[in-house]
Amino acid sequence: MAKEKIRVLRILHNLGGGGVQRRLLALIPYLQEDFSFHIISFKGGELEDKFRKISCEVKIIPRRGKFDPICIHQVRNYIAAHSFPIVHTHTHKPNTTGRISAILSRTPVIIAQEHNVDDWKGKFQRWIDVKLARFTNKIIAVSRAVKDFYVSLGIPEDKIIVIYNGLELEKFYPSFEAKKKNNWEGKPIVGFVGRIHPQKGIKDLLEIGKEVCKTIRGVKFLVVGEGPLKNWLTKEVEKRNLRNNFQILGKREDLPALYREMQILLLPSYREGFPNVILEAMASGVPVVATDAGGVNEIVENSQTGFVVAKGATQEMINHVLSLLKNRKIREEMGKRSREKVAFFSIERMAEETKNLYLSLIETCR
Repeated sequence: MAKEKIRVLRILHNLGGGGVQRRLLALIPYLQEDFSFHIISFKGGELEDKFRKISCEVKIIPRRGKFDPICIHQVRNYIAAHSFPIVHTHTHKPNTTGRISAILSRTPVIIAQEHNVDDWKGKFQRWIDVKLARFTNKIIAVSRAVKDFYVSLGIPEDKIIVIYNGLELEKFYPSFEAKKKNNWEGKPIVGFVGRIHPQKGIKDLLEIGKEVCKTIRGVKFLVVGEGPLKNWLTKEVEKRNLRNNFQILGKREDLPALYREMQILLLPSYREGFPNVILEAMASGVPVVATDAGGVNEIVENSQTGFVVAKGATQEMINHVLSLLKNRKIREEMGKRSREKVAFFSIERMAEETKNLYLSLIETCR
């Protein structure tokens, strides 16, 4: 007789192709021996069918506005109908609406997961976070930086546990060829992967690219992703006569292959939690030049696996990019150290830590 699995409800804002959703999609199969998963999302998205394919029941419950009592009521009813022992919410809106619904339905174990240093939050939202923490069994932070931020709001330190994101390492592997043959005729490649959004330092990315292009002939900046600044960036590239140097690729499904063509990953962010793209680049043997946003310096060892600079320090990033592009030996050494270090950040380790947390909280609530 098969053992009965523990039912877990995960609540998300949407089922689009963001890092939170993709990481959860990769993680769930590693936990399904012991747990069965349901998903509530306030919006659908491109990953909806993929969650269903890995045996998740998916329910779309729209959330209208900052406070939606109808949504709270519907989520509460869904939780009550399925008697979930564990409700696990992700990011700002689900962490508010989802936790209120779980509290009202008297869910035994309530977990909230914080994925970013959310310094944009105002006084009211910070007050809500502190109040809801009293009714939350555990808050997962994806980095020490995220944990420190929420402790600074007044949430007790022992309420928060750090579980770093994990990567399916076998999907990424390095290419240390002297001159990589790629779709860009072997030109040096600097990559950016992420949302084309102000928090990612897109204006700094353009400034860095403009200056690097003055020194390195033929360098290509590959911008992978979508976001609200995509049209602005496209126009600025044209205006600055950088169309031969910048290629805005949009969303791509062949990231492992793209990383293998890069010499550097550049991430000039102003706000981060624990960027998955850095893990992916390091697993691919690509040195990183990034700002010290969020948990970046918990992954990148400065001057060993890449370079970490202060937010907005564009000239330092320019210098590091130029230095790495000019010195293949240093790039290769950094890339090899990166691959070694990233072995800790496996999806198997993330799954084991998540499983242990679930089981310990269930045992505590009995």
